[in-house]
Parts: sequence; C-alpha cells; structure tokens
Amino acid sequence: MSELFWSEPYNERYVDALNRDDRFQKAAKKLDDAVVFRCFDTPEGKDVSVTYRIEKGAVSMERREGPSPSPAIREEPLEGAFARSSAPYDLWVKLDKGEVSVARAIASPDYRVEGSKLKIMRHMAVFQAMAAVGADTPKRYD
Repeated sequence: MSELFWSEPYNERYVDALNRDDRFQKAAKKLDDAVVFRCFDTPEGKDVSVTYRIEKGAVSMERREGPSPSPAIREEPLEGAFARSSAPYDLWVKLDKGEVSVARAIASPDYRVEGSKLKIMRHMAVFQAMAAVGADTPKRYD
C-alpha cells in the first residue's frame, strides 16, 4: 500500500529513493548543504517542515510537524539551509502530478521560495532530480 504524500513514512521512502537514484547522485555529488521544503494544511491537518541534508549525494532528513496552522513552522526563520520552498498541500500535489509547472507554481502567491537565488539556480539539477524521484516514489494523495 502506498504511503500518504507528505506523511512521515512517505518522507522516509523518498529519502531512501534519493539515496539510490543515479540521476540524483550525479546531480548532488558536489553539494554539501541543506534544503527545506514546507507543506501547509496536509490531509492529516498538519503543517510539515522537512530539512533534507545533502552531503555529496548522501541524504538524511529532519522532519517536524505541528497542527495547522503551526506558527512554529510557518514563522520559522530560514537558517541552516541554502533554500526553502513552502506551499499548501494542494499545490504540492499539483506539482508532483505534473499538473502545474515549477514556473507557474513560483508565479503563484501560494508558493514561496527563499534563499540565495544564485545558489538555487546553480543547483537546479539537484532540484529537478529531487522532483523526478518524488514523482516516481509511490504514494497516495487522499
């Protein structure tokens, strides 16, 4: 049975998939930093923040959650990561399904990107590989 998108078991499966994916490994082999993805208003009634620590392709994660709306997650300053993307669950689902392009999501008032734009652009292949692995990781959306 597939795990619920953005649930802790799904996030764990996603990290395992990243650590095994050749395209991601190639894209991330020189990266030693962290990126944060935040999802608001999941079907479980939570806000979730996941920090993916990438050390030359090896990925680990730190996951935090709180009941929606969680000020601790939504108002947390960006620290210890070069980038952070935040969006409501429904927009993450559309991105994952390919119903909305990244460019369209970025133009949406519901999607927020923080961090060094130059560094984000320099590591775009990492983000593209992460998105591809995420799209291929079995899940359900409820």
